[in-house]
Amino acid sequence: MKKPISKMNTATDTTAQAGQLVSLAACREQKLSESSFSDNQDYLQALEQEGKLILAQALLRQRGADWQSNPNYVRAISIAGLSPEEIKPEKVAELISMIEQQNRLRAATSEQNGVSIYFTKFCREKKLEGFNRITLLLLLLSATNERFAEMFDLCNFGDAVRKNNEVKIGTILNIISRDFREQLANRQCFSVDSPLIKQDILHIERRGDDNSNIFERYVSIHDRYVRYLVGDNNLYKSMSEMIQRDISSVRLDQVIVPDETKKELVSHIGNYLAYRNTDEANRLDDFYGYGTALTILFHGPSGTGKTMMAQALASHFNSPLYSLKANQHKLEHALFNAEAIENLFLEASLNSGIVFFDEVDDLFKNDTYAGHLLLVQIEKARCVVILSTNKPVDLDPAMDRRLSLKIHFGIPEVELRYKMWQALMPDFVKLAPDVDLKLLAERYHFTGGLIKNSIFMAINSSLMTGNKEDSIVTMGMIKQAAELQLRQMVDMSKLYQFYTPAGKISDLKINLEQKNELSNVAKAYQRLQEKKLGLNILITCTDFQTGINAVEALANKCNLKIKKFDYEGLLKMHKPAEEILLDVITQRNMTVIDFAFAENLGEASLLMFVDWYCAAKWIKDGKSDSTAEHKLMHYYLCRHLRAYKGIFCMVTDPPRQKIPAEFNLHFNMEYPPEETQMQQWEKYLAKNKVSDDELVSLVENNPMHATEIDFIAKQAIIQSTIKASSGGLTIKDISNVIAIYRTKSLTPLLFGR
Repeated sequence: MKKPISKMNTATDTTAQAGQLVSLAACREQKLSESSFSDNQDYLQALEQEGKLILAQALLRQRGADWQSNPNYVRAISIAGLSPEEIKPEKVAELISMIEQQNRLRAATSEQNGVSIYFTKFCREKKLEGFNRITLLLLLLSATNERFAEMFDLCNFGDAVRKNNEVKIGTILNIISRDFREQLANRQCFSVDSPLIKQDILHIERRGDDNSNIFERYVSIHDRYVRYLVGDNNLYKSMSEMIQRDISSVRLDQVIVPDETKKELVSHIGNYLAYRNTDEANRLDDFYGYGTALTILFHGPSGTGKTMMAQALASHFNSPLYSLKANQHKLEHALFNAEAIENLFLEASLNSGIVFFDEVDDLFKNDTYAGHLLLVQIEKARCVVILSTNKPVDLDPAMDRRLSLKIHFGIPEVELRYKMWQALMPDFVKLAPDVDLKLLAERYHFTGGLIKNSIFMAINSSLMTGNKEDSIVTMGMIKQAAELQLRQMVDMSKLYQFYTPAGKISDLKINLEQKNELSNVAKAYQRLQEKKLGLNILITCTDFQTGINAVEALANKCNLKIKKFDYEGLLKMHKPAEEILLDVITQRNMTVIDFAFAENLGEASLLMFVDWYCAAKWIKDGKSDSTAEHKLMHYYLCRHLRAYKGIFCMVTDPPRQKIPAEFNLHFNMEYPPEETQMQQWEKYLAKNKVSDDELVSLVENNPMHATEIDFIAKQAIIQSTIKASSGGLTIKDISNVIAIYRTKSLTPLLFGR
């Protein structure tokens, strides 16, 4: 049996009785005071006298004049502080009425003056009046007041009617009710639909036989309500081993998310907490009956600030943050403990706290028992509830309709990333002159968690290089730490190539005008990013490597990595999402092409599709000889191009049909000038064995890109070596290879044929 958790301070017999007599004297003169109680304990002292008089009234009603023959009864009447003239049931009833009225008046004045009187507030919110209020009063005093408990036992209402803070229901009915008829009427106050039981305020002992007489069963106040009523908001291990209460110090300005998100959350939570302390809140609870918690879902990739935001909101509103401890028990196992969840919500409701469930992904599965328990408590809650998940919002409809607000925490864009690098860099850390936080924000598509890790690792590296006082964080240290974060990400090399381009636009062996156009595109890229506009480029060429080189040079100029996909491979792998892969960032099943265009973490990159086998068959006027798979792929590609905010390049053969409008630019890579082609051939041809006229004829009849010339020349060298010819490569050797690999000579526009 649990012992009372706290005891009200009482004076010695003489002092206590003197104070009680003074209090009763004021009541006798019917001068009701409206002076404020100094604090909640002061109110409880006054409430104690009301409870003692209720016991005295019950004793006199049951014993009549016989009370004087029993020393215990005399002692009980003495503790109540009654004078000889007042030892009559009707007189005591008058005193009880006056003291109750005075306590109510003084409590109202106290609350107006900002003094918290928990008993009156609790009764008001729970709608406890009459018999219910007196029952709560008696059980509270029995659990917390030694002097009241002593008087209760002296009254001898029956054998074993009180066990510490538990009292037999029949005894409570007997004390409060005037006769048997009233006892029968009040019996319903312990039914399952009564305010005291329905709201879980009272705990009725469990017995194997539920049909046992209700009069013989013991009842007590829920331990947490006892502590609330006496102003004890501490957590105790025996009752709340799985509950964690945090007083957060995280400031809102430390959480870098879009300003609109902050304003929306602060506005809704601020309004909710303010109205919870008004009478309108109780009226709204009565009107709806259930479901008046403010339940918010935070969803998005890990490291985007969901937990930090919950902590910052709790700190901003000076509210404790309540959660289940999951360090010793996995969260899903902890959630199966119905009592733990109930206590968690109870603590939050009583202390204007915020309930926070972090990473509760499994609760969003259909028909889980843990999800059911949580739904029940959310239905009954009168507080702010924040749920957080890294998975997409595919909720059980029962959970979904209970959400007041859904907030998405996405991968931050460059402006927010820059703010994160600034906010997460400690002001006491010395930075080298070469540190460029804006450049880091542009280069690394990181969440706040990854940015913090990078900064922390860089600072740690700086401390290893010398004295702590002289340690400096350099750009190289930060990049090295960021690269470490990248290496820990999931390897997707089977799906695409991710690499750093080396070529430069100035080194490309292409038409000079197209070089300038590529340089202009690189200059415009930054401005387009600032406007949050994407850029889709179609690059067509008879030689794919030339197109790839152009894309790589463009990416290099834009300071971007390359993410290269094989378009034919995408076409072959395009199946229903559930058959393909799970995106590690969004935790959502998706097709490969969806994955290619999806927002992701890592270094900033240019997305490139290479159509090696000319699988992209554009549809013109709704007519095409493409297969159903090609048409579907065309649809998905165009859909993504409309929404893509990065830079996308597709390398394919020259189109024979109309180019889709989703491409912003089209580069049809022209052959380099005649002189450039001739210089490229001269690298391979044996000197003094080819005339200028032969070289000009070779170029005019077989125009090629530089990479094509390299390929043909290498093949010719191999063929010449196999035939054991000596003296170096000749025009004839090259012509033989061209005949094999080029069945038809091509003529460039620059020669005007």
